[in-house]
Amino acid sequence: MKQRTKHLILIIALFLTTALLLTGFAVYSSSFNTPNPSPLSLNEELSLYNSIEKAHPASILQNLPYPVIPAELPVQAYSAVVIDASNGCVLYEKNADALIPPASMTKLVVMYVVFEEIQSGRISLNDIVPLQKEAWAKNAPPNSSLMFLGEGQTVSLDELLTGLAVVSGNDAAVAVAQYISGSMDKFIDRMNLCVRSLGLTQTRFVESSGYSELNMTTPREFASFCKTYLEKFPDSLERYHSIESFTYPKAHNLKEGLTYTLALESGNALEGTLPITQYATNKTLGKIDGADGIKTGFIYESGYNLALTVKRDGTRFISVTMGGPGRGSVQGNEIRLKDAKTIMDWAFNTFKTVSLQDTVIYQLPVFYGKENALSIVESPYFSRTHTITIPLIAGFREGMVKLEKKIELPDYIEAPIKAGDIVGYCRYMLGSICIETTELISSRSIEKASFIKTAVDSAAEFLYKRKTSSINQLQEQYRSPLTK
Repeated sequence: MKQRTKHLILIIALFLTTALLLTGFAVYSSSFNTPNPSPLSLNEELSLYNSIEKAHPASILQNLPYPVIPAELPVQAYSAVVIDASNGCVLYEKNADALIPPASMTKLVVMYVVFEEIQSGRISLNDIVPLQKEAWAKNAPPNSSLMFLGEGQTVSLDELLTGLAVVSGNDAAVAVAQYISGSMDKFIDRMNLCVRSLGLTQTRFVESSGYSELNMTTPREFASFCKTYLEKFPDSLERYHSIESFTYPKAHNLKEGLTYTLALESGNALEGTLPITQYATNKTLGKIDGADGIKTGFIYESGYNLALTVKRDGTRFISVTMGGPGRGSVQGNEIRLKDAKTIMDWAFNTFKTVSLQDTVIYQLPVFYGKENALSIVESPYFSRTHTITIPLIAGFREGMVKLEKKIELPDYIEAPIKAGDIVGYCRYMLGSICIETTELISSRSIEKASFIKTAVDSAAEFLYKRKTSSINQLQEQYRSPLTK
């Protein structure tokens, strides 16, 4: 009787143990159906960012992520390029790598250096800038664009920047260079160091006004510079580059003892004693819809140059045209304006910028690893703003064709896996047209587990059944991405 009882107890214990093991295994197996990875540590996030940057180094300019037939536009300038300001995608180019003097577009680099100094706290816009004789209008080279600085004037750095941006004052460029660095030579070193740090290998300067034909750049490199300039100092457009006229000197600028009335009656422009109103050298302002900057340039060796930015309905494009023809300023400005309108109207009729507000972050089960779940992220947009330059194909404007995502992921991952490993793809579709493909990558590294766990996972993998609606739910969740 006792022996029978012992056998019964043993059988019950064995049954309960088996039941508990099976229950535990069932619970363990079912956990793969609802993966819940732990948050990334700071070191893991840094590792992920590094792997993304290594695989997709940030570049200022890039080709469109889909093939296009190059446009043939009736642009009269010798060279030109137009880019999407949000992502640097090149939309159109013509002799974009030709070396040409930037002329007064040089002054944008001057302003960039000044804004860097202001950001550092070493100077401010309200600083009163002493005017050395090299900066007086009467000492400027012949036929210079001038702000009309003069001996004894009181002028702020803010006013000098306005004179640079609006009327392209060569005298202002000299005054700023001397104020920032103490001499033209030292300031030029600073300008050249600046453009080198931005990856511009063909751009170089020998003086700050753009008067010299030895200053040099290419449309492609200068468009790249403009994109960075507007990203770092976006307020400069409204504050300086969109102003249509500028009067100088005003009463507070005049040298001591000279009244404004007397200056108007008997002043001399080159001496800086006659108040003059000048209109902006950028003739696109008020004539091209959405134009709000940035800089013109002309010397005989370069022809008529223009760096232009236009914003319409949330989309901003940047164009650079160089080597524009023209017999005299009237014809040169007319052709420059016509080229700008041709390029921008074509660009806005052909493309639109869409900013995506969501990126793919998805959880997948992991078998044979020290962890059972993994977050999958979209590269490189896990750490960057995601904008796409959309081609305005038939049906898109009318809403018949919409931007959609198509997710391609496996049901699960097998360890080992490293942070940054590609596990799938996200395809951005306009109807049947794929306009961009991004990689879906592992967010962290997971090592292979011990022999016992891999054996258990082998059984769990055999029994694992992914909910058939899981991928469909994912597709539905991201089918129409949030856009701005």
